[in-house]
Amino acid sequence: VVILFLGIGFGLRKTVLKPAMAGLQIKSTPQSTVFLNGKDVGQTPFEGKEVNAGEVTLKLVPQGDNLSSWETKVKLVSGTQTIVNREFGQTESASAGEVMTLEKISDKKTASLAIISSPDSALVQINEESKGFTPISLDKLEEADREITVSSSGFTKRMVRVKLLSGYKLILNVKLAEE
Repeated sequence: VVILFLGIGFGLRKTVLKPAMAGLQIKSTPQSTVFLNGKDVGQTPFEGKEVNAGEVTLKLVPQGDNLSSWETKVKLVSGTQTIVNREFGQTESASAGEVMTLEKISDKKTASLAIISSPDSALVQINEESKGFTPISLDKLEEADREITVSSSGFTKRMVRVKLLSGYKLILNVKLAEE
């Protein structure tokens, strides 16, 4: 009986008490110091394969003169990898980048895509075909690689290559730099 309880306790500790883990990949230009929830975790390029899932505060402090730090909230989903790319300019309006996250969806046979941008109402092209303006959500897509271009008048066009996965919604949040 004691062995049975110890076995159950050990199993619960491993499954219930162990926090869910997620992956986080961060690239930046120039190289930056990475802070997660206020803790210095290293430099970019950063690859965290065992980061606690859930919402975290991500802060990047770029190396270089007169470049402002950047901070955002990111939702890390268990069993998936979140990708952050950031290109720092002399001002926030001259900076660009994207955050890509995955969320599980009920339809395991198709993929979904949601694109948000700053500025709003940016043109979205997928594999050079116009799809509409941000924010945009597309469902029932086939699993495949895609080339997504987001553009708006007065801003530098941004192109991102992604892979859509069946059973997941890819959320792409794009920040365009002013020209």
